[in-house]
Amino acid sequence: MMNRQSQISRKARPICRRARCLALSTLLPLLFGCGGGEPVTEVHGTITFNGKPVTAGLINFQAEGGQPLGGEIQSDGTYRYELPPGEYQVRIDTPPAASANVP
Repeated sequence: MMNRQSQISRKARPICRRARCLALSTLLPLLFGCGGGEPVTEVHGTITFNGKPVTAGLINFQAEGGQPLGGEIQSDGTYRYELPPGEYQVRIDTPPAASANVP
């Protein structure tokens, strides 16, 4: 004859197992990543003009037939992006100098 405690314990075990499996199946991809993705290369540097850092603007890397990749230039003139390996045309766009806006 089973007591009430063992009946509850037996019912709870499958739920605990399912919860553990769900937690593991959620955490493992986060810990190890999806893998098998395209390799990337870090591209970084400093953009200067007349020996001074360019403090604002955009830098884009354009592969033939691909979408431009890149983004903002940091306030110290640096940039750092991860790109798939390949050949790119680089485009740098900067806002006009503040003095150019004065009549």
